[in-house]
Amino acid sequence: MRPSCVGFYRLTTSTGSRPEAHRLRFGLFPVNSSLRVSGSRRTSAAIIGNRCLHCSEKSRATGCREGNGVRPKGEMTELFSAQREFSAYGPSHLVVLAVFAMGAALLVWIGRRQGEAQARLLGRVLAALIVMAFSVALVYKLVRPTIGGSVPLQLCDIAELTAAYALWSQRHWAFALSYYWGLVLSSQALITPDIGTPEEGAPDFPHHLFVTFFTLHVLVVWAAIYLTWGRGMRPRWRDYRFAVIVTLAWATFTFTFNAITGTNYGYLNRKPPTASLLDVLGPWPLYLLTEVTIVFIVWALMTWPWERARRQVNESPSVV
Repeated sequence: MRPSCVGFYRLTTSTGSRPEAHRLRFGLFPVNSSLRVSGSRRTSAAIIGNRCLHCSEKSRATGCREGNGVRPKGEMTELFSAQREFSAYGPSHLVVLAVFAMGAALLVWIGRRQGEAQARLLGRVLAALIVMAFSVALVYKLVRPTIGGSVPLQLCDIAELTAAYALWSQRHWAFALSYYWGLVLSSQALITPDIGTPEEGAPDFPHHLFVTFFTLHVLVVWAAIYLTWGRGMRPRWRDYRFAVIVTLAWATFTFTFNAITGTNYGYLNRKPPTASLLDVLGPWPLYLLTEVTIVFIVWALMTWPWERARRQVNESPSVV
């Protein structure tokens, strides 16, 4: 029989009242399905839309009373938080993408009209914003430190600090890394965001995980766009080779760290537990080789037009 309707559900299993002890599962759940309760453990399904599967219409109207008591305040808080789970290409995500597009266009327009002093000032303001957002995100990670989540070893972490340095110093090597990492890798986080942690789920705006995640990735991509199309910095083939060497060095170090500690930074040692684009690239380690090959080819294609244009300018006869 076809369910009457389907919605997102949050299945919470607990033996106590502490939210930290709860184990969360998110997915699609038919509203007219049933749940089994075994032993003394209480299982509740909090359906987005303020609906509860194991309560009748009458009990919903009286506050979803069960047995001899009213639903605890903690469960009502969880029910509200379930309504604020981040959804890719939902309203908050679309707002972020719109702000990103408008900001990128504005930075290019401003960058082409700036003097050196103005460009230095704007670059340092953007660099300071990246460092502040990075620091806030790192502090939250260190509040409850874990070897698998608190070490800033993701390539995006390094890209954020590199972009900040590129904006602050205008150094060409830092720009080159920001160009390749920001436009190809950090931009993927805006298209297919992976927000949150296993403990806190994937919270929507205005949760700090949402704010820091999108602030950092938007600023990194903005930095690459601003320096390239706003300030006129251009990558060369030697920059391409430099980016390849640095990226492979990061991958080697991080892979070794993962192997020793049992972590999986960069998903270098195994695929992520949830579905991702890596699933279509084959099993480990084939997906790593495929991913690296695709990225390096894309980087080469991102370098070739600039080098071709530079060569044409150098070969064109000068007008006396």
